[in-house]
Amino acid sequence: MEDPPHSFDRLRPRLHRIATRLLRSAAAADDVMEKARERWLQAPAGVRKEEGWLIFVTAQLCLGLAPRQTPADLLRDATSTWPVPSSRMHEHADDLLAALLCFLEVLPADERIAYLLHNVFQADEAEVAQMLQKSDAACRALIRSAHARLGRSGAESWQPGETRNLDFVLLHRFANALAEGDIEALEATLASNAELVGAGNGKIPRFQTPVFGAKHIVHRFVADSLRYGDSIRMELIVEQMRWVLLFFVDGELDSTVLPETDGVRILRLHVRRLPEPVTP
Repeated sequence: MEDPPHSFDRLRPRLHRIATRLLRSAAAADDVMEKARERWLQAPAGVRKEEGWLIFVTAQLCLGLAPRQTPADLLRDATSTWPVPSSRMHEHADDLLAALLCFLEVLPADERIAYLLHNVFQADEAEVAQMLQKSDAACRALIRSAHARLGRSGAESWQPGETRNLDFVLLHRFANALAEGDIEALEATLASNAELVGAGNGKIPRFQTPVFGAKHIVHRFVADSLRYGDSIRMELIVEQMRWVLLFFVDGELDSTVLPETDGVRILRLHVRRLPEPVTP
């Protein structure tokens, strides 16, 4: 782990954006940054997922001060300027993450940080257990409990219509990892037995028959991405109340990808070519 003050300064711009979104005040976010920095300098030894830990602390500091707003309010603000070009996906991901953090307030603190670190920042159970100073078994129980509690909490408070609450997070991670050519991060978004189905007769992704397994799906996307390079552009939009990833090649819409998820991993990617209709 890098020197604590340096690592905080590196992450401060993102933390400040999230705090500003939650508090609706840049000045109030400045005050939170000072408190978050103090907390970070007192963080437990061995924290490896620095970004996840600091986002959790920032959210904790903000949510007690934030004006009354619901996840739906934050989500509506974040999606008011869609579609979003890939060059601005990081900024808009922070807006959506703010809504997710608000949604996770239904969880007790330990479950909230376990869920955030494990599901969003891909910390393994041993890392989460170390940060929470609990056993691996207790950590697994927290994550299972968080999933169960979120399933009972009425996801309509977070999602637009019937869109599931974590589809954006997963689809954004997938698109960002593809843009960076990060094979390991791509595979981490997919279930090991994931499926790629639909119309594969375009440029990206190109396939003749359904593709099965995370490694094969990642290989297909990465190969096509490398083939077209900078001519590819990605956008995330809400279409018929579901998150969809658009692929443009040389400025022309080539394909749309609709995910099926379990809230933790992508189970299936449906590829469409125009003028095929979206299945409701």
